[in-house]
Amino acid sequence: MMQGLRNAGQTWLGKLVVTVLFGLLIMSFAIWGIADIFRGYGASTAVRVGSTEIGVEQLRIAYQNELQRLIRQTRGAITPDAARQLGLDRAVLSRVISDAALDERARQLGLGISDETIAQAILADQTFRGADGKFDRRLFDAAIRDAGYSEPRFIADQRRVYLRQHLSEGVAGGVVPPVALKEAANRIANETRSVDYVILPAARITPATPDDAALKTFFDERKNSFRAPEYRSLNILALTAEQIAKPDQVSDDDARKRYDEVKTVRFGSPERRAIRQIRFPTMEEAKAASDKIKAGATFASIAAERNLTDRDVDLGQLTKGEIVDRAVADAAFALAKDGVSGPIDGQFGPVLVTVTEIEPEKTRPFNEVKGELKLEIARARAQDQIRDLHDKIEDQRAGAKPLGEVAQSLGLTMRTVDAVSRQGEDRAGAAVALPERETLLRQAFGSDIGADNEPISTRDNGYVWFEVTKVDPARDRTLDEVRDQVVARFKEDDIARQLAEQAAALAKKVEGGETLAAVAAAEKLEAPKTATGLKRDTASGDLSRSAAVQIFNAPVGRVLSATATDGKDRLLIKITDAVVPPFVSTTQAAAQIDEQLRAQLTQDLLASYVARVQTDLGVTVNQEAVRLALGAPSP
Repeated sequence: MMQGLRNAGQTWLGKLVVTVLFGLLIMSFAIWGIADIFRGYGASTAVRVGSTEIGVEQLRIAYQNELQRLIRQTRGAITPDAARQLGLDRAVLSRVISDAALDERARQLGLGISDETIAQAILADQTFRGADGKFDRRLFDAAIRDAGYSEPRFIADQRRVYLRQHLSEGVAGGVVPPVALKEAANRIANETRSVDYVILPAARITPATPDDAALKTFFDERKNSFRAPEYRSLNILALTAEQIAKPDQVSDDDARKRYDEVKTVRFGSPERRAIRQIRFPTMEEAKAASDKIKAGATFASIAAERNLTDRDVDLGQLTKGEIVDRAVADAAFALAKDGVSGPIDGQFGPVLVTVTEIEPEKTRPFNEVKGELKLEIARARAQDQIRDLHDKIEDQRAGAKPLGEVAQSLGLTMRTVDAVSRQGEDRAGAAVALPERETLLRQAFGSDIGADNEPISTRDNGYVWFEVTKVDPARDRTLDEVRDQVVARFKEDDIARQLAEQAAALAKKVEGGETLAAVAAAEKLEAPKTATGLKRDTASGDLSRSAAVQIFNAPVGRVLSATATDGKDRLLIKITDAVVPPFVSTTQAAAQIDEQLRAQLTQDLLASYVARVQTDLGVTVNQEAVRLALGAPSP
């Protein structure tokens, strides 16, 4: 019952993941429909679920933990602002509310877990076991500390997680998808179709040239699509290590010193050896084999005597540090090429080893990496300058000095962007290169002329200051401004219309009994092509995704037309075959379908249950407290 949840819950980290999943499951309804009730709150209460209060600090910690986890997973590729845009703040709030609702219902039902059960679960957790396989107190302390827990808080949290898990199993455990649903899922997932098709190229159409009246009508009907967006003019002062680093001012001596410090780790590749190993049940057998080799036998002949293949004895090209058994590592790296060791009392039993190839240690020379090291040193020195310049810039801005004057006084370069849209494009539609692009655009379009804007922190510990100097509001363009674009759009639409009409007429001929080949020949089109093994909703070659959708929504034998993958040509298509693999419950594919449906049905049941629990208990949100906890900008 709920085996997937049980498996995920076998370690403390897995249990935390299960908790997060439960919260994210119901995000769609955990936020919407909650009344913004502001009476009866303590000063530190962000959310109340029944009689359970979630404090501002509790919510803040939950959000920061999730944010840091996301940043680590993406290796810093996502910023806090981007995470908020993705909805992380709403997801965390949803998860916290959902957890509280399940905790409250568990208390109402009188569910509980003994201290002994919790203790045994922690003692049995593989995460906290040392090299001897036993519970290691130091590992336990380090793990929960790294996760931001004290021991009492961790144990209390695990108790709640177990209770939520048991409650959820009781609600959604044992879900069995009906056979009819599995068969339908099998059809959707695995049905393939075959078609014959003819391409009607856009080049066969001569589009109409509109007169002024037709062009004006066309433009007026689509005026919004030609509308000019809002543009803003910006002054930008970027202060980054890359900008102010001066590698030419770093001496060779300083670069050499850095090289000596890091050359082994960064620029060196350790010695590697091709090692072969024969393992023996006893030391006596290993000694006997060693004696044979001393008497003239070869390592290969000993391996052959023991019915060992090359794969059985080959350990590969290894560095000394890559060999787990230290005794074997020491012996192997003490041998000359083609030498054979004596019997080694290894960690996993007696062995003989030989070395068939030696790749010497290599180190990239200083002159090869000197430029890289100088740039690195210059950037590190620039960080100190950045902190000093940041303070000087802020001091001058506090005195209301314009950004251009600030930059000039400090010998820095301010950049002027004449016009940029909210999408980061100039008036010609070309992308504008901007530092911290997404954040800068969002803040610039949330600011105003003359506003004092906070500097934006960059990923490399720099800063970006900006001023909005001009705002050109969004407006309707005149026909004269965009005449060439309108004419081009008119012709594109006319080509598409004519192609669709031609394809419809040809489809009627095929439906009337003519073959695709005959129609293609009469129209001087390329001969029909065949596509097999097409999947639902999936583009393939000339067949666009929209064509695939039509193909799977029509019966075999139907003739239809659709736009080709290039978005210009038209396809005349005849569906020739449909294949649905039989649903055999004993196959791996059937097991995967069953697992996916169980998971989906389980999610649906849990979502419905938690939604009802929240309705029964009552959920109220102090929006201002939540905003403070999540660090959201003021509305």
